[in-house]
Amino acid sequence: EPFIRGAIDELIDNWIDDGEVPFYDQFAEPLPMIVIAELLGLPRMDLPQLKIWSGAWVLPFSRGLTEAQELDAVELHIELQHYIYDAMQAKRTNPGDDIITRLTKIEIEDEETGQKRPLLDEEIIGITDHLLIGGNETTAFALSNGLWVLFQNPDTYQSLQQDRSGIKNFVEEVLRIESPTQGLLRYVTEDTEIDGVPIPKGATLAIRYGAGNRDPRRYPNPEKPDLTRKNAGRHLAFGVGEKVCPGATLSRLEQRWAWEILLQRLHNMRPAPGKNQYSHRKGMWLRALDEIYLSFDKV
Repeated sequence: EPFIRGAIDELIDNWIDDGEVPFYDQFAEPLPMIVIAELLGLPRMDLPQLKIWSGAWVLPFSRGLTEAQELDAVELHIELQHYIYDAMQAKRTNPGDDIITRLTKIEIEDEETGQKRPLLDEEIIGITDHLLIGGNETTAFALSNGLWVLFQNPDTYQSLQQDRSGIKNFVEEVLRIESPTQGLLRYVTEDTEIDGVPIPKGATLAIRYGAGNRDPRRYPNPEKPDLTRKNAGRHLAFGVGEKVCPGATLSRLEQRWAWEILLQRLHNMRPAPGKNQYSHRKGMWLRALDEIYLSFDKV
């Protein structure tokens, strides 16, 4: 917690005297990357390059890419995998107190032999790759989506200014209303039926978390943030069951502490005049603003 709060304050210090900030570029995007890179054990000096690789990883989720863009994204992803491999080898020589070091040391039960074995290099690369991307991109989307929700609901902003205890529910409502991951694929393992529709074994389903999170049968007045909603945290933004996001708690804490400090240090938060288009990235899987600009008064 002290490390994350310190990172939040450090980012705000960079622009608090300006009275205006491109919120996604200079706060929402760098914060979760700083945090997950630290936990993984990756050097702070590598953050700019890690962000390039991370952006390339999620780019194919967008629609309308050219062949050149697709190929460039794949090449950058391969570069990231080589980088993780080198970091993994360095941790074996000089272990640290971090996730990658832990991954090089743990053992799992082999499904075929039942014997204990270390993780394979490709398994460590895959796990690290997904933790790096999942640990920063969607939290960045959630933070910028949260600011957009405040812009659309000034009464919610006023309530949070008066009573910071509502921040926890606010974070959950943002995740519910503007779910950064709108859905994922699931594969059907046996013939079944959903609401009278036959679903054959082997079919692929697009499970729409974003739709479920706005179901009025579960969430009355679903498009409006409610800081007193009893079931605010019972959304699907992180998935559910055995496939639930392993970084859900970390993301929630980052967002909660970010809004606590932002509301403490900034007053009269409002859209920067003439700059916001509120355009979103193309595609059906991710819900992310291209950019959002914030004006404010320094406390």
